[in-house]
Amino acid sequence: MSCSKDKTIRIWDVNSGECLKILRGHINQPTSLKLVTDDIIISSSYCEIKVWDVESGACLQTLNIGQTHHNNNKNNVIIYYNNILQ
Repeated sequence: MSCSKDKTIRIWDVNSGECLKILRGHINQPTSLKLVTDDIIISSSYCEIKVWDVESGACLQTLNIGQTHHNNNKNNVIIYYNNILQ
């Protein structure tokens, strides 16, 4: 998995180097990614966290965390997942 300045997340085949899927929907560049199960990715960017279905590429949930009064430095989010989504 990788995140990019073009505001996408890409899922790669590590053997072939082929891009298998592109996840679109962040309003800013994603800065953190976590594969929490075989089929769920959580990503974060400035002001939002998204939960993705790996198989379909669909965004399952978006959490808008609002703007902060910090400077423009990018901040990563530590992601904790405990099977809340069913």
